[in-house]
Amino acid sequence: MIALPLPTWFGMGRKGAPRNNAARLVRLSAGSASARALGKAYLANVTDEASVLGLVRSIESRIAPYAPVEPTDQELATAIARLRTADFEEGDVVTVDGWVLSRSEAQLCALATLVDQA
Repeated sequence: MIALPLPTWFGMGRKGAPRNNAARLVRLSAGSASARALGKAYLANVTDEASVLGLVRSIESRIAPYAPVEPTDQELATAIARLRTADFEEGDVVTVDGWVLSRSEAQLCALATLVDQA
């Protein structure tokens, strides 16, 4: 089997793209103070996801089936919503401070926390 690279999702290969993508994902999905608080609690228990680059790559790979390669903000927001729904349908959920969140939602909250710290 030959491994082919996945298409880059809205410029992942460009210099500075992970930081820019992180800010865009946060702006479209997890910009509130409560989201950041949930992100901080999530990161306290999931240390292997405690980097902006790692979270952006994980979210990008998981969102790829729902978004075009270079999505508009509206397409990206729709793709995020579809990923959240798919997570719940597949049982890919986590409990954070008593809240049941889709894994993607928890990752987006964690990303918001890390973007604030940078």
